[in-house]
Amino acid sequence: MRIEQVNIRPMEEKDKEAIISLSSRYTEFELSSWRDRKAMEDAQKQASLEAVNNPEYNIFVAEDSNGLFLGYIQLGEFTDSFTKTKQGFIDSIAVAKEAEGKGVGKSLMCFAEKWAKEQGYGTIVLYVFAKNKKARSLYEKMNYTEETIKYVKILD
Repeated sequence: MRIEQVNIRPMEEKDKEAIISLSSRYTEFELSSWRDRKAMEDAQKQASLEAVNNPEYNIFVAEDSNGLFLGYIQLGEFTDSFTKTKQGFIDSIAVAKEAEGKGVGKSLMCFAEKWAKEQGYGTIVLYVFAKNKKARSLYEKMNYTEETIKYVKILD
């Protein structure tokens, strides 16, 4: 069941703990065999801590009509390495487990697109792990397409 109304607003001090708690969502899929899950979890938690404590980061929170925290998105700027064109960038997006599949992620993505247009960007980009099938499915439904693919080889 969709959540009837998703309000999106700038992050406030009261949101920091909830945002940090969602750092575990970034490893809730099959990781590549060479990735250390604990190291990935620790790194994501550290990145979340840094983000919520940096007032220059563009973090927005999704909540329902009662003010219940549903998720967040962190937005910024990316420079295309080939053309040097500035693009909108979705740095992080996470939805609370209990709100998953209810339109919150889509609402946050639509907000990001609107934000990017307002900043004057002609494109918006993001990174996603190849095995994160839930996220990739959402992005593809919203007409995002793969552009570059990173290959990895473990060296003995």
